[in-house]
Amino acid sequence: MPTLSSATMEHQVQATSVESTESGVTSGLRPWKGQSNWRRSHHLKNAHGILNIIGWGVLLPTGAIVARNFRNYPLKCDEWYQLHTQCQTSGYMIGTVGWGIGIWLGNSSRQYTLKAHRTLGIVIFTFATLQMLALWLQPKKENECRKLWEIYHIVLGYTVIVLSIANIFEGIGNIRSHAAVVWRFLDALTLCRGGQWNRVYQWRTVIAVKVLVRSPYGNFVRLMERMRNHTCSVLILRAVLGMGILVGACEAQLAYDYYKFSCPNVETTVRNAVLGVVFTDPTAPAAFLRLLFHDCQVQGCDASIMLGSKELNGNSEIASGMNFGIRKLETVHHIKYKLEAECPGQVSCADIIALAAKVSVALSGGPDIRIPLGRKDSTTSSRQAGDVNIPPPNITVDTLLDIFTSKGLNLKESVAIMGAHTLGGGHCINIVDRLFERRPDDPINPSFKPMLRLLCPTEKPLTNLTIVPNDKTPLAFDNHYYKDVLMGKGLFTIDSRMSIDQRTAPIVAEFAANKYRFFQVFSSAFVKLSLSNVLTNDEGEVRRKCNQVN
Repeated sequence: MPTLSSATMEHQVQATSVESTESGVTSGLRPWKGQSNWRRSHHLKNAHGILNIIGWGVLLPTGAIVARNFRNYPLKCDEWYQLHTQCQTSGYMIGTVGWGIGIWLGNSSRQYTLKAHRTLGIVIFTFATLQMLALWLQPKKENECRKLWEIYHIVLGYTVIVLSIANIFEGIGNIRSHAAVVWRFLDALTLCRGGQWNRVYQWRTVIAVKVLVRSPYGNFVRLMERMRNHTCSVLILRAVLGMGILVGACEAQLAYDYYKFSCPNVETTVRNAVLGVVFTDPTAPAAFLRLLFHDCQVQGCDASIMLGSKELNGNSEIASGMNFGIRKLETVHHIKYKLEAECPGQVSCADIIALAAKVSVALSGGPDIRIPLGRKDSTTSSRQAGDVNIPPPNITVDTLLDIFTSKGLNLKESVAIMGAHTLGGGHCINIVDRLFERRPDDPINPSFKPMLRLLCPTEKPLTNLTIVPNDKTPLAFDNHYYKDVLMGKGLFTIDSRMSIDQRTAPIVAEFAANKYRFFQVFSSAFVKLSLSNVLTNDEGEVRRKCNQVN
């Protein structure tokens, strides 16, 4: 670590010991013969600090961030493992060089008293070396010891990072010179920004601090440095707590490869089952998509809609009148039966519903959306909750936006998720109110209304079997829905209202003109909706049968 300023160089060259801390700790470096030898020692201390900060303080945490975030939602990256190992290996090699320099500097001292810094450094190097050895002894994925190895790898890795950050601040605390402001600021900035891709920004900031130290405001900066000495322990405590939270959250979050070891063929099984159903019923994709939307609207995406009415004495979500026309529950049961035979007690019904919906979109010509998995099933279901939370087709734009923004969707995503209406159709009971009543806020096309009345001729439908297509291509996932909405031919009242609201109308026009832009935004909206109030770990369960709790 840098300890001496050039202003005191001449005075300290002849000294037999050098004070390096504010508390009077003496480094006791052996007298150097001449100014060039002193400079060599000074540069080595600088190199020790720089290499340790880069290796232990930047690259190792960056590797952990990559492993935690880049293989899971939302920062999916297929090359995460290579990036993770490169960061960890580079950090270990650079940090080892810095550690070796520090050991040499300590051995060159007659009165070395920074024992805590040295001991902690040896412990860190030992743990890091064990971590690198574990990388080479990594068992294969199918090995029964793989899970234990992963726990060991995660716990030891975070331990090394926490100790490294603590030791970096310990070393920084031994600097007497006001140049410590620069080093502490750099390390705190690196810690706060997670070691991400902002090196240019960081070095630009360091240069600015150096200029400030040498400016007329230098005294103020030095005062701030003395004040910051008292907060160093707080920063270390925050780092320790933060790493503990990361370890705890690692298992709690959803992941794209959640079933990689427990049920690796889950997506293939769901896809094949849905594909078989679509061959015999081309309207099935619309049913699976609607099933997911209705499930996520009540309690969250927890398969509460699957719990049987008989098991709950009639008070089940599926019994709600708002769930009229929900289909393909039997297909979900069939998929669950097959997965239980292959992977008993592993795959939740909530994940099956989400996978069936996303497969349906792709099979209909829409985007192939990747969704994180690991949802758990609820143990409760309520008919009253279904009546209250599932929105009717004649809601206002304000209500629509409130519903979806509460689930994390932005304005454009809220309009895009309505594009799910491009599949399937609606029942007469949901559209007759706009056919026989004049509403100024419902700009239905005059030529479209008579056609709808031919299909739904009475104000009280004679049968609930009549299905009116949502758009011109009800079996294809495309952007014709938005084209029809722009022409006043949206099937539901909310469809038409979106075409005249000044907030949503420009987005409707954008999606009508660009199918791929609609696919892009819909994919993002679909993922967010499928993550709405999900249950993880012990918050729910994996039902053995989707229509009853365990």
